[in-house]
Amino acid sequence: ASPPENVKGDEIPLIFRSEMTGTEMKGFCRQILDGREKKRLKRTSKYHMNLALSGIYIQGNIMFFHLTVDNASGIPYHTDMLRLYVRDRRKLSRTASQELEKVPLYRHGNDQVFAARSASDIVYAIPKFTIPDSKLFFIELLEKEGGRHLALGVNNRKVIRARPLERGANQR
Repeated sequence: ASPPENVKGDEIPLIFRSEMTGTEMKGFCRQILDGREKKRLKRTSKYHMNLALSGIYIQGNIMFFHLTVDNASGIPYHTDMLRLYVRDRRKLSRTASQELEKVPLYRHGNDQVFAARSASDIVYAIPKFTIPDSKLFFIELLEKEGGRHLALGVNNRKVIRARPLERGANQR
């Protein structure tokens, strides 16, 4: 399914189940990207690909996760899927593990292709949540027909430190 004609490819409202409109979410995403800090909360890398969690923000019942993807290789990275889910800290071989998928309400930025030797910022809007002590929130980026799969595990301590966003500031 293609996006509506009035929506750019890097700003797609994925699902609307929120009291916040797409325009408001877009404004908050721009506020996050305009005021971003250089500090990374968590990062991982593999084969010259870097995935970093650059910030967690909250406004009302919506959390915004700012991700930075840096492709330092000479090969473009085509995304098969980006998964956001909560699962057990340790995956034991003989026990069933349950993953709770977090479906984004909105995405700001291109998460489909990362050109060679480039960096991209993406912001995902997700309904607010917290994590039990025995679980982690995972952000997983999978490469299409490749082996550069990246995964970040984020604990509840980082999630509950989400910074509040100001309504009306830098809203365009």
